[in-house]
Amino acid sequence: MKERTKMNSNTNASKIIQQCLAKSTKFVPTKEEIDNDHPWPDPLPIKVELLRVQPFDDRLLPEPLATFVKDCAFRMQCPPDYIAAALITMLSSLIGASCAVKPKKFDDWVVIPNLWGGIIGEPSTLKTPAITEAFSPLHKLEKEANKEYEENFKEWDIKNKTSKIRENLVNVEIRDQMKKDKSFTDQRAQQYYNENKPQQHPKPIRKRYKINDATIEKLHEILSENPRGVMVFRDELVGFLNLFNKQGHETDRSFYLEAWNGFLPVTVDRIQRGTVEAENTCVSIFGSTQPDKIKGYLYKSLYENDNDGFLQRFQLLVYPDPLKKWQYVDQAPAMSAQEKYCELAAQIGSEDFLNLITDLQEIKGKQCFSFDDEAQDLFIIWLTEHENRLRALERADDPIVIQHLSKYRKLMPALALIFHQINIATGGIKTGKITKASTVRAICWCEYLESHARRIYGMALDIGTNAASVLIRKIEQGALGTKFSLRDIYRKQWSFLKDNNSAEAACEELVKAHWLKEVSTPSYLGQKIKTEYAVNPKVTITKKEEIGHE
Repeated sequence: MKERTKMNSNTNASKIIQQCLAKSTKFVPTKEEIDNDHPWPDPLPIKVELLRVQPFDDRLLPEPLATFVKDCAFRMQCPPDYIAAALITMLSSLIGASCAVKPKKFDDWVVIPNLWGGIIGEPSTLKTPAITEAFSPLHKLEKEANKEYEENFKEWDIKNKTSKIRENLVNVEIRDQMKKDKSFTDQRAQQYYNENKPQQHPKPIRKRYKINDATIEKLHEILSENPRGVMVFRDELVGFLNLFNKQGHETDRSFYLEAWNGFLPVTVDRIQRGTVEAENTCVSIFGSTQPDKIKGYLYKSLYENDNDGFLQRFQLLVYPDPLKKWQYVDQAPAMSAQEKYCELAAQIGSEDFLNLITDLQEIKGKQCFSFDDEAQDLFIIWLTEHENRLRALERADDPIVIQHLSKYRKLMPALALIFHQINIATGGIKTGKITKASTVRAICWCEYLESHARRIYGMALDIGTNAASVLIRKIEQGALGTKFSLRDIYRKQWSFLKDNNSAEAACEELVKAHWLKEVSTPSYLGQKIKTEYAVNPKVTITKKEEIGHE
C-alpha cells in the first residue's frame, strides 16, 4: 500500500514538471546542442573607430619654428603634432603671467596666455623624445638659471655669514653698555643698533621654469618667487590626473583649476611655513599618455559624476594618426633652425622683453596686448560664430565636448598673443597690436585642435563598442570562463562594464560579431529563465585565471 502511494506521488510530480515545461515561454537548446547543430562562424573583429583628425600643416607655425618641427619629426619619424603641441605649450609657459591679451576693444576682460596640453599615442611612438626636443630651450634656460643661482648663493652665503658676525658684535656691545651704564635705556639701545647694524643681504631666488613633481605647498612657494609662473611636466599624464583622488591630495585639483586662469593672487597660511603670498598663481601643464589610459579617465569623467571641467582645460591635447610608412633616417639636425628656436624662446622668456614693445595698455595690473583694427574685426566675427555654434551644438553634441570648446574663448586670443610675440622675437614689428596674420593662425589652430578633441572624447562616448572591446580582452584572458551571465561581468567592476546595461550592450555587440551566443535555461517550477552567454570555441583563451579590476 505504501509502495503504491509512493508511485502515485512520483507520477503526479512527473505530470507537474511536464506541465511546467509545456508552459515555458521560451526553450533554447544548450550550448552543446548549439555547437553540434549550428556550427560557429569565425568571430569578427571589434574595433573602436577613431574619428578623423586634421593632419598637421607646416603653415600653422611661423618660421623658424615650422622648419624646426619638420626637421625633428622627420629625423625621429614621429608625427609633427607631438613636437608642435609641446612647443606651443612651452612658449606659453615662458610668457605666463608676465603680460596678457585684451580681446575686446573697450571691455577690461584679459586673458593670460598660459596653456595646458599633451600628446596621446600608442606605446613606443617616441612621445617622450619628441617632448624633449620641443623643451630643449627650456632645459637650456634651466641650466643657465641653476648656474647663476649657485654663483649668487655662494656670494650671498659669505656676505650673510659676515653680517651675522657683525650683528653679534653689535649685540655684545649693546649688552656691555647696558651693564656699565644704567642710563643706557632700551630706546638708546635701539638707536645704537639702528646706527650700527650691518647691511642685510636678501637671499637669491632660484629662477624656475619647469617642475616634474612637487606638493601643492612647495609649488605655491615656487610661484611666490616666480610670478611669471612655471611649467608642470608629467611624462604620464593620466597618472598625474589620478593623483588628485588619493588621500592627502584632496585640494590639489582646486589649486590647479585656479592656476589655469593664471591671474589670481593666492595667500597660503601654515603654522610651519608661515604666510606665503604668490602674486600670480599661473601654471602651464604638459604630459603624454596612451589611448587606453585616457579612455578610462574619460569614462570616469563622463559616467561616474567626476566631471569638473579639468580635462577640458587641456586645449592643446592632440591624438594624431601614426605615420603610414616608416623609413630609416640618419642626418644631421637643422642647426640653424634649432639655434633660432632657442634664441627666440630665451628672448620671449627674458625679463626685459616687454620693454621692446610700444603701445601696451596696463589693465588690472597687467601689461596688455590688443588686436589691431583688422584683427579686431576678425576676432568679433570668430567669437560671434563660435558662441552661436556652441548654442546650436547643445542639441546635438555631448556636454563634455561643448564644455571643451567653450574654453576656446581663452585659447584663441592666447594663441594669437603667442604668435604675435614670436613675430616680435624674430625681428618683426615691435608693437602691442596683434596683427591679422597672427589672429588667422590662431583660428586655424582652433579648427585643428577641435578635430583632435572630438577624436579623444569620441573614444569614450561610444559606450557599446568600448565595452565590447574590454569584454573581448577579459574573455581572451580567461577571466569569465566559457560561459557566463551579465552579473558575472558587472560585479567585476571593469572599465565600461560596471552595470547591467553596459554589460548587456557589450554582449549584444559580441553576439552580432559571433564571439558569443545566448544560451537560456528553461523556466523550472515558476523560476525565471536564466540567460547566459557561451563563448565561441574558436576564441583562443590564453589565461584561465581571475584577472584583477581595471
